Amino acid sequence: MAKIVFGAGTSHTPMLLASDETLQRFVETDRNIKHRDKEGRAVTCGDLLEKADPKLAHMVAPDHLVKRQNVARDAVKHLRTTISATKLDALIVVGDDQNESYREDCRPTFAIYYGETIRNSNTQHETYSHFPDWYIKNRAAFFEPEKPRDYPVHAGLATHLISALTEAEFDLAASKCLPEGEGEGHAMAYVHRHVLDAEKPVPVVPIFLNTYYEPNRPWPKRCYHFGQALKAAVETFPGNARVGILASGGLSHFLSTRSSTAPSSKRSPTRMQRSCRACHGASCTPAPQKSSTGWRSPARSKRSSSTGSNMSPAIARQQVPAPA
Repeated sequence: MAKIVFGAGTSHTPMLLASDETLQRFVETDRNIKHRDKEGRAVTCGDLLEKADPKLAHMVAPDHLVKRQNVARDAVKHLRTTISATKLDALIVVGDDQNESYREDCRPTFAIYYGETIRNSNTQHETYSHFPDWYIKNRAAFFEPEKPRDYPVHAGLATHLISALTEAEFDLAASKCLPEGEGEGHAMAYVHRHVLDAEKPVPVVPIFLNTYYEPNRPWPKRCYHFGQALKAAVETFPGNARVGILASGGLSHFLSTRSSTAPSSKRSPTRMQRSCRACHGASCTPAPQKSSTGWRSPARSKRSSSTGSNMSPAIARQQVPAPA
């Protein structure tokens, strides 16, 4: 049977695509987007800066920022080299979809793509058209430089996972193609353009999570259990395929955070790993609370960031047993 021989998580923040000169401009978008504090309350960028440790100011000074970016760039190269050396037959990529492939007409909680190929376009999705020109130009590195490219998908494994996970009581959406004229979302595009070998890309199995949009975002516990079921499903796939799993998430986009440019190979989510492993997923489900808009769970408001949802299946696939 198939065996999982590789697992990792990587950021796909647009900051990883930035030139040294562009890095300092991300504070412009930080000022204008919506933020929440560690308790899930809506705050401004200014509010977060007021609470930030003054000792961190030097970390976002131009010279230090470039040095940190170079560390992140080296880590991405290391990830690419490691995947190539592992000689995978298939790479399962778990990532979020931000109103790219799945929109308001039908947005599944979990979806698996099972077409023979998946296209990365040379144009950006309409979702990002409202951003400033410099930001859109920077994001172009997610996509193909000249014309769309079709990347291989391990359709056999994808179809098997759909069947096995449905039997495991996960009600999945299954996609054989993308919307007409559209390419894959940035979570997948980043992997194809910056993580996999451009000459011999590993066939992927794209798995999409709805990590942002109500009312059907998955709870962290559900994502963790999905990862456990995913591991079990892979191990019932006939043959001797060497399979990897890669979580493609944000980790951090903001200059005001402690390690805004470090991918997970340098800044792994160890607290989340320890929490999930120690309680075998139980820590991901605090009791629901009542809010002004109805019942909600702290698992969503405090702990279910896009990153947490994407990383949980990758952590769970390790099947670390609960302590005796």
